Amino acid sequence: MSKEKDIIVSFIIPHRGREELLRETLRGISLQLFDLEKIEVIIITQNKRLDLDLTRYPFFIRILFESEDKTISSLRNRGAEFARGTFFAFIDADVFLSGNWLNVMLEEIKRKDVKMVCAPQTISKNPTNIEKIRVFLTSTKSDKFIDFTGGWNLFIKKQDFFKSSGFPEDIITCEDYYFCDRVNNLGKIYCTSKANFIHLGEDKNWKELFKKEIWRAKGNIRSIKGRRITLKEIPSIIVPIWIILSAILAVIGLILGNPLLFLNCIFLFFLPIIVYSIRLYRISVNFNFFRILKFYLIYFLARSIGTLIGMSLKYRK
Repeated sequence: MSKEKDIIVSFIIPHRGREELLRETLRGISLQLFDLEKIEVIIITQNKRLDLDLTRYPFFIRILFESEDKTISSLRNRGAEFARGTFFAFIDADVFLSGNWLNVMLEEIKRKDVKMVCAPQTISKNPTNIEKIRVFLTSTKSDKFIDFTGGWNLFIKKQDFFKSSGFPEDIITCEDYYFCDRVNNLGKIYCTSKANFIHLGEDKNWKELFKKEIWRAKGNIRSIKGRRITLKEIPSIIVPIWIILSAILAVIGLILGNPLLFLNCIFLFFLPIIVYSIRLYRISVNFNFFRILKFYLIYFLARSIGTLIGMSLKYRK
């Protein structure tokens, strides 16, 4: 086992489900252009068992087992308690980091007032249309200071992580909004295109997109309580509610036999979807408009359903 004073970076990986993706994530870490003996990996898994050959990896791995009722924030915070590194690298268990990721993170976090760094998603060898759209949307946020980023790859100093009080353990989804807000209170978050990652668990079809966005949106309303809301976030909060209300009023108009109410509400239902689609089509290259429209239709419909479900759920206290 590496001595504590030798550990520079602690990779903290919450895990549940497919082990093959976790193995690819670990392979990506093993290909980092860095002294691997100065890395440790902490896996916090909700699987009952984990079949990993630890001897094949050139760094120390610690495996912690947690119950299925714990939130992803709880898993990350638990991993941080055991981490020995000066820097924490929080990554998901289904990402493959570029070989220069760690070196770039260590360099970029030296920027003035920067407290956390991340990199954008890049496409895999055989990307689906969904993946291409996702990657393009994240690439527009590169090489600039940002208010928010997802939890798939985050790099932060140990001392700043604990100053931020860590991830909020009482919410199921949208925990990264809270965490980023806490970090922004300490300093800045920077996204750099000098490194990247592949999302191995990206939605492969429209059905997967629909199901996952329902789950992700369950914390949509809960996530706005007790934190600063940026102007860029407001549409993502309002649009699902807008769509829910438009759909309900359209059904009422249909039941009452009021065609004017029905048609107006159908127009309002599709309006934000069309606006988002036109915006992306205008700034993108080689994207078919109707595929973009299909993406946003499924995306916002799922987000609306998830938001509605989340409003009726009793979250952990």
